[in-house]
Amino acid sequence: MIEKIASRLKTLRQAYDYSGAYVADQIGYSPNQLWQIEKGNCIPKIDFIAKVCTVYGISIDFLVFGSDEDFQKHINELFKHDMDAELVAVMIQQGYGRANTRWHR
Repeated sequence: MIEKIASRLKTLRQAYDYSGAYVADQIGYSPNQLWQIEKGNCIPKIDFIAKVCTVYGISIDFLVFGSDEDFQKHINELFKHDMDAELVAVMIQQGYGRANTRWHR
């Protein structure tokens, strides 16, 4: 369960093209704390989950219990005007992120 949440948090951050520092600042955590949670090295507290869900505009229920299929649809919606959704999913899985409108690794 922790790995699933960690993976989703990292995917969301990359999909929104947010830096770790930006998200950490928005939720009142340090970038290192965010990084530890995204790596699955640390169990996030409920206040962290609530705050980060607000940043991404999703519910706690969706983040924690939402199906993988629904989560992928949400990510695909973020990119539907940008690139082919399948390509985006593969790029994110392979560690690519976005800086402005350019993809980088």
